[in-house]
Amino acid sequence: MFTVTKYVMIWAGFWKLEIKENLKLPYKIWQLYMMWAYVSVTLGITGNVIYVLQRDPVRIIEAIGVAISDYTIMLKLLLCSQRKITQLLQIAVQDDEIVSSKNPTLNRMLCIHKKSVSIMGLFIVTYTFAFCFYLCIYGGPVQYRIYQMKFPNATEKPEYILSMWFPFDIQNHFDLALFLQCFIYIQSSAANFASMVHVNTLMSYAVIKLKMLEYYFRNFDTFPQEIHSEDPVYRNRMAVKNLENLIRKHQFIIGFIKDLNECMRTTLLIEFSLSSLMLASITSQIISSGDIAFAIYESDWYNYNAKVGKLIFIVVMRARRELTLDIGPFGPNTLEAAKTRMQVAYSYLSVISGSKRNN
Repeated sequence: MFTVTKYVMIWAGFWKLEIKENLKLPYKIWQLYMMWAYVSVTLGITGNVIYVLQRDPVRIIEAIGVAISDYTIMLKLLLCSQRKITQLLQIAVQDDEIVSSKNPTLNRMLCIHKKSVSIMGLFIVTYTFAFCFYLCIYGGPVQYRIYQMKFPNATEKPEYILSMWFPFDIQNHFDLALFLQCFIYIQSSAANFASMVHVNTLMSYAVIKLKMLEYYFRNFDTFPQEIHSEDPVYRNRMAVKNLENLIRKHQFIIGFIKDLNECMRTTLLIEFSLSSLMLASITSQIISSGDIAFAIYESDWYNYNAKVGKLIFIVVMRARRELTLDIGPFGPNTLEAAKTRMQVAYSYLSVISGSKRNN
């Protein structure tokens, strides 16, 4: 189910679960290399802020903006590397129930979710990598070529093209600096898509488990097959047993989402600022866990005794309580919240654009 997640996290150097014995040493070397890329880009961008502040204050806003973006991405990845988050990822990756099912309906649903999770992961990686590659090439070599065509007799190199500081004379080694910037940026882009795929995986797992529970509760009197016995006492006993098992599964996923919420409040706040619509669309599926109440109400619960009715009532009351993932201090992450944040961002952009035109 989460094969793409595994390879993406390995690529980023942040996979902390089991790995083949013969690959442990190569992976350790790869981890050190990726750590070098992350540290290099962060130090280079930070150094550029200091350099620009001293030499070219006009570019300080641009330099600070690049630095904030880098710090945000690195902070997200560090937050996703928490021990508790790793434990939650291990639960999702090692859950055999979501891999396949003998039930044709559930198996079709799992296949659809498997494809959607894989496609989303590949899309995040492809989009992030392609966008970073485009920015590096267009903002680097292409802009340098345009500068050379406009100013063929220029004696100084266009330092404004570089957004990193290097411990050597840029004017004498400009081509090397340009190459290193592109290379390090593209390598360190793994930090961005790894954190996004990580979040998407955990939230998708919660959605899949909730969808499976909906199906189980709607058809609770068909699992296990012996429940179709003609003996009403036996039928009721098996119904109670099956409901108790489903209730435990429901409690497990509630606990999973609560743990996820506790670990990822800050992560979600940061992620929300970069891709609010994507997160809100996934979260809206999680907080709709109330559908479980409708699912079990549509079953044939009224054919059983009072104890079954009481268990049904407990499930309905528990399912009606919303499960939420909070955006730091801003409350639940919903589509309405995403719309509000985008409206605020648009208003801010309009004010800034208007002030620039007036100036």
